[in-house]
Amino acid sequence: MNTEFKKYLGMNKLKKAALAHIATHLTHKEVGALEEMFRAIDKDGDGTLTVNELQDALRSGNFSSEVNQELESMIETLGIDGKNSLNWKDFVTATVDKSLLFQEDKIKMAFNYFDRSHRGSITVKDLSQVFGSDDQAQEIMGEIDMNGDGVISYEEFHEMMDGKRVSMSGKSV
Repeated sequence: MNTEFKKYLGMNKLKKAALAHIATHLTHKEVGALEEMFRAIDKDGDGTLTVNELQDALRSGNFSSEVNQELESMIETLGIDGKNSLNWKDFVTATVDKSLLFQEDKIKMAFNYFDRSHRGSITVKDLSQVFGSDDQAQEIMGEIDMNGDGVISYEEFHEMMDGKRVSMSGKSV
């Protein structure tokens, strides 16, 4: 689990945004323990974790060695990236059991979120609406649109998410 946070920060923009969207729609049951952990670390209750709060959590000795490794990874990565805090959505996305994030219904929900035009594919216009920039939308399209047809199909989106090809019916191929 130590490298999960680093992997999350290195993901492409669309995948990171999709995972964040999924994370915000997880149930309390799915993230209960993480929510408790986040609140325990967030001493000032502002909804973000600072490097100091993460370091304090490590010093407290209240967490398992696995959690301590993840906290150390977060501290290191936040320092490297020059970020000074981590919000709830990023925390959950980086630490939640990945099997929850990659369930078929959750991938489909995320795809539908980005398919703003409800065409069954994600267009540059859809991406511009989400990311607020035509340049970012073009960059993302170039990374994900494998067949060069100018849209991101569900199959391309799914493969980006979990590395597995699927058919339109959602079945692995």
